[in-house]
Amino acid sequence: MQVSVETTSGLGRRMKVQIPAEQMDQQVDSKLQQLSRSVRIDGFRPGKVPLGVVKKRYESQVREETAAELIASTYEQALQQENLKPAGEPNIEQTQNRSGEELEYVAIFDVFPDIVIPEMSDLKIERPVAEVTDTEIGTMLEKLRNQRKTWTKVERAAANGDRIEIDFEGTVDGQPFNGNAAKNVPLELGSGSMIPGFEEQLVGVSAGDSKMIEVTFPKDYGSAEVAGKTAEFDITVHSVSEPAVPELDDEFARAFGVGD
Repeated sequence: MQVSVETTSGLGRRMKVQIPAEQMDQQVDSKLQQLSRSVRIDGFRPGKVPLGVVKKRYESQVREETAAELIASTYEQALQQENLKPAGEPNIEQTQNRSGEELEYVAIFDVFPDIVIPEMSDLKIERPVAEVTDTEIGTMLEKLRNQRKTWTKVERAAANGDRIEIDFEGTVDGQPFNGNAAKNVPLELGSGSMIPGFEEQLVGVSAGDSKMIEVTFPKDYGSAEVAGKTAEFDITVHSVSEPAVPELDDEFARAFGVGD
């Protein structure tokens, strides 16, 4: 097998492979002989078809099949021989496949670029040091405590920081709007999760209360249907709960995977 490689561009390669005629013709003849022992042709007994008849009828097909097999097997061999590493699938084209002549094909592909790693023994790296203040640590600990807080129902008026469970139904100019109503909604007073003025008017409510409140949607509210408009909400309060945050102790630390 003869292999020649041409550089067509920076990473482009054109590899021509030539397989000796003897190798190709021997495999074709071997396949034709095997076929003559099994093929059925009218006028001949099974296994008694003359090789010349089989060759005349099937040689072209057998030659194409044999060429495909040889190309598949020799392509990888040629790459290894030339120390080439294609970056993708090649475009392969047969350029010669006739009896008594070399089987020749061309494979066109791109190769991976050579990457040269520079000497790094003198490379200096600065390791950044993060400075964390006591105030930042305290703020983060409070956030973590609030993430783990629990709620207990109480029989008293709701204060800022409490959580109430409510049903609400709103209208604008007496008409409902998209997303105007919901049931059993947990709402932490002072969290700012509702539009301005909504939570503030619910401070002081108790379980079982019903209350009508009036709020104005911001002009830049996400829904043009109600942006800048005043709405009335009918509120029903189901419960009031107060928060309890955990102590900063060993048990709290273990909850975040910190050992003793």
